[in-house]
Amino acid sequence: MKKIIFTSLLMVFVFSLSYGQKNNVSIVEKNGKTTISIQDSKKKLDLKVKGKVTFTDDEKGIKTLSPDGSISYKKGKNKLKISQEKEGSLLYVINGSKKMVPDVKDEALIAECVQTMIDLGINGKERAQRIYKETGVSGVFKEVDRFDSEYVKSIYLRGLGADHSLSDQEMIDFLKKADTRLSSDYYKAELLNGIQENYLKKEATADVYLKNVKSIKSDYYLAGTLKKLLKTSLAENQVEEVLATVGAMKSDYYKAEIIKSLLNQSNLSDAQFSRFMRMASQVKSDYYQAEILTSMLKNTSLTKNRYAQTLGALQNMKSDYYQAEVLQHLIHDKVEDENEWSQLIAFTKNIKSDYYRAKVLKEIAVAMPASDALKKKFSEAAKTLSSDYYYGKAVRTIKD
Repeated sequence: MKKIIFTSLLMVFVFSLSYGQKNNVSIVEKNGKTTISIQDSKKKLDLKVKGKVTFTDDEKGIKTLSPDGSISYKKGKNKLKISQEKEGSLLYVINGSKKMVPDVKDEALIAECVQTMIDLGINGKERAQRIYKETGVSGVFKEVDRFDSEYVKSIYLRGLGADHSLSDQEMIDFLKKADTRLSSDYYKAELLNGIQENYLKKEATADVYLKNVKSIKSDYYLAGTLKKLLKTSLAENQVEEVLATVGAMKSDYYKAEIIKSLLNQSNLSDAQFSRFMRMASQVKSDYYQAEILTSMLKNTSLTKNRYAQTLGALQNMKSDYYQAEVLQHLIHDKVEDENEWSQLIAFTKNIKSDYYRAKVLKEIAVAMPASDALKKKFSEAAKTLSSDYYYGKAVRTIKD
């Protein structure tokens, strides 16, 4: 059997480090191991780090390397390789010479290598958490502001954001400051998706989180962060904010996805139902509008007012197929109010296709209560069918 190796190229970045030169940086994950490479031809710099590395407390040396991990560093004429021996000790190969204990000159080269790795964000998550323990949230932001690369900034911010030991006030301060440090929707979404869910269950921290979400312009990344937020119970004012954010989305697909997630969360108040219906009526795609409406009808009970609003939301739908699909969710024998049946029968006249109109009328005939007034309205609606064949099918059903 052939052995298949899945290699995932996570990302390739080009960015400026603090020393001002442009660098090609690649991060490759293979079989659970991460390899980070940087090449800078102008500075004759070449760095490759495989596996996990931790630095010494003074950040001038290497404390540990993961098994099979290695560091390869070349700058100018100097070459440095570091690997782990079987017993756990580190082996240094400096300009071709193997050493277990580096001398003073070697230590300067190792310290230079460590600083380059720090500038690249290597070990950034662990450093962020260590800095937080020593100097708090402000200390982490002081370090973040030292970097030019948004990629590196995001590593530190995600490292701190994922820490569940922050107090609520610290998380609020963190979210407020983090939003001003990142401009990329991708990095903003990564950061927000890494926030521990226990903070989102609290109204004060969830409010600030939601404000950060609203600063994301991409519908794709916006939808991802909103879905995370919707896994928790939201206060009614927060639901309103989510709806306002969804209303500003351009993509009907993502609008439908978020609205369906909201509908699965809880029962709707009358005010929320009205808001959903207004949003559904503004969706341009008949397909996604039908998806939203059918999801709503599955997840909520219909009062007289809601019944009328649902029919109102269908007014702008052009597709006979999708109109019929939504109307069929309104037809069931639990609806006893004759006025609601009258509205439903009258609305069938908006369906241009005899096939779909007759299909809906047949289902109405089976489910509606026995009433001479409704039978009369039904017959009037059936007469608007242009095809004698479909007229006969619809009328025959009610006579039965």
